[in-house]
Amino acid sequence: MSKPVDSAALLEAINQLTSVSPHSNSTETDEAVDRHEASELPPLIRESTLRHLEMLGEGQEDFLPIVIHGFISETEKLLEAMRHALAHNDLDAFLELAHTIKGSAGNIGAEALHIICSDVMQLGTHLLQEQASSYLTEALQCFKNTQLLLTQHLSREVDSSLLPSSTQ
Repeated sequence: MSKPVDSAALLEAINQLTSVSPHSNSTETDEAVDRHEASELPPLIRESTLRHLEMLGEGQEDFLPIVIHGFISETEKLLEAMRHALAHNDLDAFLELAHTIKGSAGNIGAEALHIICSDVMQLGTHLLQEQASSYLTEALQCFKNTQLLLTQHLSREVDSSLLPSSTQ
């Protein structure tokens, strides 16, 4: 991939390299609603995915920062578009945007955001109309916290790269 890096193309490439086959069962909608109502979310970040991305970009010092900054930049835009879709009662666009965020969040290890968007996609039309605003608020807060953790992860990476090689 050449510079400047196209964030969308990079996230799509990562999606293809790290995608896991989805599984489905008849109780997913109920589980999504139950999880949302109980505010049961997994950890914000799946560290193992970040480690896999680091290995994928081995030898390219700026790979992970480019991926993380691309994710943050694109997700900010997508969440704003979700807000706009909801304001205009465009639930199809809202679902499509949730699907896009779900994929990129899963690929970068933003587990809680991935689950929130997965839950949105499991809702039927009636529940989506009732709960879209609540899910969007939850996704926005989750993204804010995820962004902070991803930024901190990059800071730790920079700090450890400054250590003498005998201490690493």
